Amino acid sequence: MRTVNGRAGLVILSAPGAELEARIVKGQEDPPQGWVPAGWGEHRPSPVAIYSAEEELPLAVDMVLYPHPGEDAPALAVERLDVQEEGERVPACQTPPRCSVSGPGEALRDCLLSPQQALRSTSE
Repeated sequence: MRTVNGRAGLVILSAPGAELEARIVKGQEDPPQGWVPAGWGEHRPSPVAIYSAEEELPLAVDMVLYPHPGEDAPALAVERLDVQEEGERVPACQTPPRCSVSGPGEALRDCLLSPQQALRSTSE
């Protein structure tokens, strides 16, 4: 998902692993979503991205929020690293993703992302 307001932009990208469904909500009344303050006691509609997935737990969903100047967004790619520990593959929900960034006039850069705690079923 990409957004630009003329002076700056934001790329939102998820690491592979979960089949995410994305939708944009703006000014929804019930439940209230997609609003920002517009003064004391006032609100105005504003778009918000909502992601959902129906997956087995534990589930890792890593999101990259990449702000950039201007309207030209860099090319981004996110991949889950294949990590092994003592000859055993570490579950995807416990491994960090890698984000590759390249843009106009930029060299390719790789960034390792810090993994978050995995969601676990409360019935365990």
